[in-house]
Order: sequence, then structure tokens, then C-alpha cells
Amino acid sequence: MKTSLLKTNRDLLVTLAALLFMPTLIRAATVIDHVPYKITASGDYELDSDLTAAGTDGIEVDADNVVIDLKGHTLTFTQSQTKHFNGVLVLSAANVTLRNGTISGFVGGVVLEGPQNKAQDLQLLNNADFGAGMNGNDGVVINCYIIGTGTSGSSTGIVLSDNALGVQVRENQVSECSTAISSTSLGSGIIHNYVANSTLGLNLNGTDVYQGNVVTNCHTAFQGGKAIGQENGGD
Repeated sequence: MKTSLLKTNRDLLVTLAALLFMPTLIRAATVIDHVPYKITASGDYELDSDLTAAGTDGIEVDADNVVIDLKGHTLTFTQSQTKHFNGVLVLSAANVTLRNGTISGFVGGVVLEGPQNKAQDLQLLNNADFGAGMNGNDGVVINCYIIGTGTSGSSTGIVLSDNALGVQVRENQVSECSTAISSTSLGSGIIHNYVANSTLGLNLNGTDVYQGNVVTNCHTAFQGGKAIGQENGGD
């Protein structure tokens, strides 16, 4: 009985020691500690402080399979907007996720031109031309809070270009824009968004579909696209 107990304890100690000295399987994120910053390798990246840009884009991504976690921090443009500078610029890279923070004061907040890219849980505030621009297939803009520069300007909350196909725009809150959500996409879904206080709520291509959106205090609530179901509402 004692021999069996000793063997069990010894085996347990050996197992614990192996676990203790096992190399960690968690990949550490690379900290983005200045801007401009260019990402050229796949992996995880994060902010550990607020950053400001002047006369330059903030973060440029030139690699597939990248996750950028702003960790609740803010990326801000601080100069007058004499040229087109973007907070985060993803050119042709695929499978890039940007999440969890604030981008403010740029001409374009987020530009996602490659396929399967995602903007999630962002605050996109007072970016002069648009909050989020999608120019690739099968992307997602989800759960973002977007405030434009007011109805008298030309700001758009979310823009889908004619190169986009199969994009999901879901569960966002968009306000204070000339156009809240604009699409010339080849066919995307605009689902369960809240749109308010804009000149034009949803301005969609004929092949886009929309459902479950609430549009209030907009001069024109819906234009173009195809409503599916009975859940869309506007005044």
C-alpha cells in the first residue's frame, strides 16, 4: 500500500515538473509603441499606450494573418487634414483583424482592402471622410461605434466599395454622418445596425440586402438594396 502511494506521488511530481518546464505555447504579442508603424510579418500586435500621428498614416499592414488589438487605447491624428492619412491601412493583406480601441481625427479611420478582414469593437470618431472602408471580399465590420463629422460635411460611417463582395456589416451604431452606411458592393449584408442623425441612412447597391436595421432622424432612411424579412424600420 505504501509502495503504491509513493509511486503515485512520484509520478505526480514528475508530471508537474514536466508541465512547469514545458515551453510556453502562448505567443507573445508584438507591442506597437510608435507611429508610423508598418507590419510586414504575420502575428499578433497590440498597443500598450495611446499614440498620436501627425502628417502620416498610423499603422500600415503588409502581411497576411495579422491581429491588431488596440487594448482599449486611442490612435489619434493631431494635425490639420491637408492630405489623406488613415488610422490603420490594410492594402492587399488577407485575414487581418483590428479590434478593441479608438481611432480618431484621420481622413479615413480604417481602410481594409484585402479579403477576409475584420474591424471589430472599435470606436471610430470624427474621421473626416469615413470611419471604416471595406474594399475586399468576405470581410466583417461588427459592433463598432462610429460618429462622423456632422451632416453638413461629407463624412460616411461605413463604406463598401464596388470591389467588395459578401461583406457583413452587423450590429454597429452610426451617427452624425452625411451618409451613415454606403455601399456600391457587388452584394453584401447590412444587418441589425442602429443608424441616427444623418442625412442618408442606408445608401446601398441593388444587390445588397438589409435586415433588422433601425434608422432614425435621417432625412432619407433607406435607398437601394433589397429588404429581407419584416424587421427594418425607419422614419
